[in-house]
Amino acid sequence: MTSMGLQLSAAAADVAYLQQGSVPHYEGTMETIERDELKTSLDAGDDLTLVMAMHEHHFEAAHIPGSIQLFSVEDAERQLQHDDDIVVYCSDRSCVASRVVANKLVAAGYKHVRHYPGGLSEWHAAGYPLEGSATA
Repeated sequence: MTSMGLQLSAAAADVAYLQQGSVPHYEGTMETIERDELKTSLDAGDDLTLVMAMHEHHFEAAHIPGSIQLFSVEDAERQLQHDDDIVVYCSDRSCVASRVVANKLVAAGYKHVRHYPGGLSEWHAAGYPLEGSATA
C-alpha cells in the first residue's frame, strides 16, 4: 500500500469525501467528546493526543494547545501508539475532515479515537486558549 492511498490530511479527507459522496463508513458509532469534557480532561492533565484535521496553514494560525497534525498513516505510526487516547477535531460541526481522519485512524487499528465535533470555533467561542501565529 502506498502512502498516497493512506493520506490523513484534510485535503485528502476532502477528496475522499467528494469521491465517495459521504463520510467513509465506520462499523459502529464514533465516540464523541464535547467541549467542556475535553477542557476538563486537558486541565486534569489526562494523557490524550489532540489531532487537528485541517490544512497546515490553519494549524499554524490557530489550534488547541498541544495539538498535532498527521499527514499519513505513517505519520500516525511515528507519533501515536495504538492504545493512545486520541481526540480529532477540525473547524466546527459542519466540517467533515475530523470525522474522516478519525475513521481512518480507527481503520488503521487505533483503539481509542474520539471526535470533538465543536472544533476550533466552539473552543474559541468559549474563550478557551489557542496557540498559533494568529493568536498573539
